[in-house]
This record gives sequence, structure tokens and C-alpha cells, in this order.
Amino acid sequence: MMTANGSPLSDVELSLFSWHLHIPLPLGVLLLLSFLLGALVFYVIAVLASLRDRRELERLRKRVEELEREKAAALQAAQAARIPSGPLPQMPSVVPMPGIPGMPGPGGSLGHHLGPPTGFPPGGY
Repeated sequence: MMTANGSPLSDVELSLFSWHLHIPLPLGVLLLLSFLLGALVFYVIAVLASLRDRRELERLRKRVEELEREKAAALQAAQAARIPSGPLPQMPSVVPMPGIPGMPGPGGSLGHHLGPPTGFPPGGY
């Protein structure tokens, strides 16, 4: 509130609910103090939040390191358990088709065998 003369440098009287305060400070100084108090409260809240976030980040970093160690151990175990193998055997590029002349297999010119391969039970393939 401003006094009757309306000068921002005059004393201010505040009414908070039913509590009346007479502050012997000019309005400009009172506004400056209120802004500074608000900045201080904001700073305290930000510091408390950053401390909580810092603890959470440290916990997450430890968890990431633990998971990376587990992953490295699992990769080493998988490499140790893997059976070393040579190159894959070469497969023929032509698949035998029955009934096509010039192709190996039953019915072709190279196919003379009409029964199951030896070693199989009758009717078992």
C-alpha cells in the first residue's frame, strides 16, 4: 500500500489477515528484500533437489558398473563355452530334383536307385 502522497519511498503498512504491520522501510526496499528472500528460498530448494539427484546419479552409476561387469563375465563365459569349429562344409550348388533329366536323383538320368538309401528302415523316410 502507498500512503496518501503515493511516493514509493514512503513507509508501508501491511495487513496480513487480521494482523497489521507497520514497517518503517520504504516500499522499494521492501520489494527488494522480498525478491531477495524469494531468490534465497528458491536457491535452498534447488540445492536440496540437486543433493538428492546427486545421490541418485551415484547409485545409478554404481548399478551401471555392476551390470557392465556382469555382461563382461557373461560374454567371457559364452566365449569359453563356444566350441571352435572350422569352416562349414561346402554344399553342392545344385539340389537334386527327381524327374528332371541330367539331375542326380530318382527319375533322372543319373539316378538308378529307386528305393530308400541304405541304412534306413523300409518305409521310414
